[in-house]
Amino acid sequence: MFGGVIAECASTLRSTSRIAISFDDTGLPKTSRKVRQVSLMRDPLGPKYRANFIRGLRCLHGMLHLPPSMDGLGATGISVGFELAPPPRKPKRSAPEEEWSAYREARKTCSLTARGADMVGALRRDGCLPIQHCECFYGQRTRPVQFKEMRGILWPSGARRRLMRLIIVLPTPYRPVGCRKLKYDQPAYLITTDLETPAPELIQHYLDRWEIEILHRDLKTHVGLGEAQVWSEKSVTRLHPALVAAYALLKLASIKAFGPTRTNDYHQLPRWRSRKDREATRKPSAHDLLTRLRADLSHHQHQIPLQHREIHAVA
Repeated sequence: MFGGVIAECASTLRSTSRIAISFDDTGLPKTSRKVRQVSLMRDPLGPKYRANFIRGLRCLHGMLHLPPSMDGLGATGISVGFELAPPPRKPKRSAPEEEWSAYREARKTCSLTARGADMVGALRRDGCLPIQHCECFYGQRTRPVQFKEMRGILWPSGARRRLMRLIIVLPTPYRPVGCRKLKYDQPAYLITTDLETPAPELIQHYLDRWEIEILHRDLKTHVGLGEAQVWSEKSVTRLHPALVAAYALLKLASIKAFGPTRTNDYHQLPRWRSRKDREATRKPSAHDLLTRLRADLSHHQHQIPLQHREIHAVA
């Protein structure tokens, strides 16, 4: 289903030496119990002090990082994979031992072990590593980043005897509005099997991963991912990836036709937006792409009248 998207992205990435792809899981809330893939999952909007559960579809989303074509812009995220990833179902108490063994093995592949968590916690408390500096692009500009690096570590329960590398990204100080003191976030711990790529490049790919969160918001808010009322197993499996693939093709078509930035080919921003905001170099939003698509469809419909059957098919 994503063959056309991958082929179009491959022609753009021929000159790059490395390709970065981010994966993340997202949930599509559902209230019906007739969908076989629906399972209980934690509500991401629930409070931290209480775990609320909702019914929904757990999906796995893959995003390809297109490198920026000009200064002042970050990487562009294009969806290259989207599929349902339901958790393993817990068998009944009267189920045979084979089903329980398969269930336990499936649970192990989806969660970290306590031994791996203890090892990461011990590495977090290690303060003898030298602090390194680099510059990465995030938040619409280039900012300094501090990090530590440890090579040649082992994760017995995760990667067994394969050597890995740990990168600790130190928190960036910030001053909230109305507060005089500087505050800090929690540091980020990145474990990778790539021992040759420079650490600043890996950190930049990690920062560009935020694009997949923006894709989740656009797909659920503007495209309507998860709103279709379908119940059959084939429809649930095919409809959601088709919507994601269609939006990915729309983003690639806009980049190929108008470029990676927001130009005068899109609708004008409202006057209540500041002049600095209207003249800034930014990417087109999902609202811009869908508005331009509706305008092109309306213009094409007025130029070439559709027959009655074609109008019914479009509706």
